[in-house]
Amino acid sequence: MTVLKNLTSLAVVGLVAFTGCSKDSGSSTAPGASEGSEATPAESTQKSGKMTSLTDGQIMQVLANVDSGEIEQAQIALSNATSPAVREFAQHMVDQHTQSKQDAQQLSAQTKIIPSPSEPADEVHTKGSMVLDKLKSADAASFDSTYIQAQAQQHQDVLKMLNEKLIPSASSPELRDALQKTKSMVQHHIDMAKKIEG
Repeated sequence: MTVLKNLTSLAVVGLVAFTGCSKDSGSSTAPGASEGSEATPAESTQKSGKMTSLTDGQIMQVLANVDSGEIEQAQIALSNATSPAVREFAQHMVDQHTQSKQDAQQLSAQTKIIPSPSEPADEVHTKGSMVLDKLKSADAASFDSTYIQAQAQQHQDVLKMLNEKLIPSASSPELRDALQKTKSMVQHHIDMAKKIEG
């Protein structure tokens, strides 16, 4: 009798569960509830992607860190590089990134966009510091190639950041224009570095 009662209970539970399932699947036939919940992680990823987009102030700080790092590295290259082409490139970096820094400061004053910290800005600063340390410890024979290779890689990284993060995140029209100019400058620097490498 006990076994029979248990079997009856199991049958009732199974029937209730089956009824519940069929109700769920019935209501979710056309974009289903279960499909909707499966799509949620992708949607939340997109939302989180938007949430991690940078503010205009954070973008300004990224640009400032890029310019500062390039100027510091170029100044070491002007002192240590032996190739005239590398020295010329380094002087170009000092001139262009100094101008870029001044333009960004003027833009900040005009638009009232105040530079503010962010993870990408910290990342740019950290990578720049690592390159700086590498240049300081490089011997005379390897300095030129170390500097030019680092420049090619850093500018590639900045170009990628501009395309994927900075330009899509910018809300100020003036800042977007400035970023497009920066993108052209960065691409030009990549071309110069690759030419010297070749």
